[in-house]
Amino acid sequence: MKQVPIDPSHWDLGLDKYGGIFVDTGAYVTSFPDDVYVKFRDIFMSEVKNMQLDPSSPTSFDTCYMAGEFCNTSCSETTSDDTI
Repeated sequence: MKQVPIDPSHWDLGLDKYGGIFVDTGAYVTSFPDDVYVKFRDIFMSEVKNMQLDPSSPTSFDTCYMAGEFCNTSCSETTSDDTI
């Protein structure tokens, strides 16, 4: 397991209590700032072994892997902020 190097400022809340990153591991979709997303995605994809990417998945699901004939339980969408 590798840690994702994230600039600590991404965790900070502003005076208005907005900002930061909240990671809900039970959520189907997680949104990260662009730089965090790219680091997370690249590390995630480097750790996944012996699985084929699902060529039929939408482009925003770029970490969707084949699970038999279906892309269901192995789909994990993480997106950058600009795709929501």
